[in-house]
Amino acid sequence: MLDARTKQTIDNACDVLVGRVPNPQTQVDIITTALIYKFMDDMDLDGLELSGHRTFFVGDLEPYAFSAIVNTKGNQDRMNLYLAGLDKVQVAKSVPELFRRIFKEAMIPFRDPTTFALFLKEINELSYDDSETIGDAFEYLLNKMATAKNAGQFRTPRNIIDFIVDVVNPTKNDTILDPACGTAGFLISAYKHITSDGKLTPAEYKQLTGGIVGMDIDPTMAKLALVNLYLHQFEQPKVHEYDTLSDDTRWGEKFDVILANPPFMTPKGGITPHNRFAIRANRSEVLFVDYFMEHLTINGRAGFVVPEGIIFQTANAYKDLRKMMLDGFLYAVVSLPAGVFNPYSPVKTSILFFDRTFAKESKNVLFVRVDNDGFDLGAKRTPIKQNDLPEALKIINEYRDGKDVSGCERAMVVSKERIAENNYDLTAAKYIEKEIIQCKYEKVRLGDLLDYEQPTKYIVESTQYNDSYDTPVLTANQAFILGYTDEKTGIFTDVPVIIFDDFTTDTKFVDFPFKVKSSAMKILKNRDPKRADIRYLYQIIKTIKFNAETHKRYWISEYSNIEIPLPPLDVQQQIVDEIENKQSAINHAREIIKNLERERQYFACLLDGIDYNEVNFDKFVSTLTPVNKIQKTDFLQAGEYPIIDQSQDFIAGYTNNADLVNKLSAPVVVFGDHTCAIKYIDFDFAQGADGIKILTTDAKHLLPKYLYFYLIGNPIDSSEYKRHFSMLKDMSILVPSIDDQRRIVAKLEAEQEIIDANKRLIDLMQDKINQVMNRIYKCDA
Repeated sequence: MLDARTKQTIDNACDVLVGRVPNPQTQVDIITTALIYKFMDDMDLDGLELSGHRTFFVGDLEPYAFSAIVNTKGNQDRMNLYLAGLDKVQVAKSVPELFRRIFKEAMIPFRDPTTFALFLKEINELSYDDSETIGDAFEYLLNKMATAKNAGQFRTPRNIIDFIVDVVNPTKNDTILDPACGTAGFLISAYKHITSDGKLTPAEYKQLTGGIVGMDIDPTMAKLALVNLYLHQFEQPKVHEYDTLSDDTRWGEKFDVILANPPFMTPKGGITPHNRFAIRANRSEVLFVDYFMEHLTINGRAGFVVPEGIIFQTANAYKDLRKMMLDGFLYAVVSLPAGVFNPYSPVKTSILFFDRTFAKESKNVLFVRVDNDGFDLGAKRTPIKQNDLPEALKIINEYRDGKDVSGCERAMVVSKERIAENNYDLTAAKYIEKEIIQCKYEKVRLGDLLDYEQPTKYIVESTQYNDSYDTPVLTANQAFILGYTDEKTGIFTDVPVIIFDDFTTDTKFVDFPFKVKSSAMKILKNRDPKRADIRYLYQIIKTIKFNAETHKRYWISEYSNIEIPLPPLDVQQQIVDEIENKQSAINHAREIIKNLERERQYFACLLDGIDYNEVNFDKFVSTLTPVNKIQKTDFLQAGEYPIIDQSQDFIAGYTNNADLVNKLSAPVVVFGDHTCAIKYIDFDFAQGADGIKILTTDAKHLLPKYLYFYLIGNPIDSSEYKRHFSMLKDMSILVPSIDDQRRIVAKLEAEQEIIDANKRLIDLMQDKINQVMNRIYKCDA
């Protein structure tokens, strides 16, 4: 799992390179090559210590080992050695052919020895005492550059990989595939699972490693997978650079076991698959699951991660896919909590398990709920005591052995017939909804369910926070995590709990160790976990609307006396699952919005390979003098003409006065002189009060929409409330041809459509959460 040191090293390496190498993908390539280069040398040093022999940098190559380069005096000499080493590794017969291929065309696109020395120093900080380190570093690098997130790729946590492998239980006689293998985590886990007893003969070992296969569309991922497998004693690892969904050259291959967490982000316009899939679709998540079914042998098994859309989407392709699964593949669904994929993504996921033999004989599907996986669900994923994965594994094994698991708190068995009657929906909560609606719940005081503790023992001593430290410092308000401390004492660990701001009534759920900034809060602890689920209590408390204007402590005086509906424990847990499923969609949508908006910072990358001119701002841009201005006191909530001002709201208000309206002959860009807000306006409008500049362009040379996106991608620093237009006028603009501008605008408009759709999704899911909570109170009435 990604540690603070690896994260900081990658951050520093990127910071060193960015001045010389602005292109994110080139940074990825340079850092990845350096990571593998150092890893090879670290393995050599381990070999020297254990057996006295090197594997990679031997003979004439020894002076080019990473450690030798680092120990060389003089920045220019270090750079010369490294560049020469890259060339020599590509042709050295002493280097395994696999690594010669990996280093083919590797290069450094700059020649500044000082920058290179700083970069080398950062890479040298990494210690490869575990082959997972290189995968962790690479995955973090991709996510930092937003590369992986945009492709829907999220590194699978080791504990989730091992859980899936333990459930599927591959054997030495199985052929095993991961068709989107990333850095080969599933394949290595399967290998370790099979060889853990150490009883394989040489012939069995050769058969096993020859039957383990990876595929990945990303050439860099494929390289890393090959390295990882080689370092786990695969003499001839099989990893194919292959587009699983669009290329059918390997379609005829079938496997006994498939293990995967494929990328589920579908590009705008959809995937263009070949025509051999049973399900007609252009969504990657549908096509991958179809692929799994069509590439299992007659008695094949599979375990893989899926996004929530597979579970409940109602479009025909999704429903047909679930029907196909139910007819002879699926036997278990494991719901994971949102946050398992942090720090990469807060996305909510499930695990589906196939067994063609068992599923054909069974008339039911097992649903298992995992609330904790041994790590908290925050960005740092700190280890915690609570871990439901061992119990989930036990439940699944007992179910497969024919034992009755219906009494297990975390499990539910549903007939395939009932699932079919419900549009093949695989949401567990769907099958207890009637129970929720038909019962009347008891009323219980919050003070009878939650004990409180003043956090005086857990107040942080120093506010010198640093993100590389381990322990978060919390507040119950919107900021939540104020920073991280390295203090080792006075840490609250008895989680999960609710923190409640005594003065504002702000509330947060916490399932990881923490310290606090002040004692102006209560730590609320579940008095009886067998009676109440603290997650349910948290959701209920969030719905309580209270006027907290009076300065007093609200828990004892008000909240502890409020009575809430308390369903049976299993119903509470299903309600929480339903809410968290919807909240996960909200979190995922917010993450997509955040990533796409951050992507605009890399505007210059859109100009790679395109001819452009760098011109002064005022060469193609001028300002338009408004007809008149309208004071804020005269804004209407509804009216005939919209009002544009410098606030962050797109439309600030309305007016019915036609004399105040600016009639546009072409679209304009509005710039907030104080706020630096940027708006693209293609309709007639009235100008609000003061503080905006209306920018028009010479459309023969500069499209207004291109200017709009350019200004968003190259923002003015608005840290102070002052006029900024003078700074804007001092800018230069990179202006390509009109045709290239149109192509760039089309790409950015497609991203904006995704942003807008995700904003609508957030509103939709929030409405659904409100409906769930309303249903609870309605049932109680």
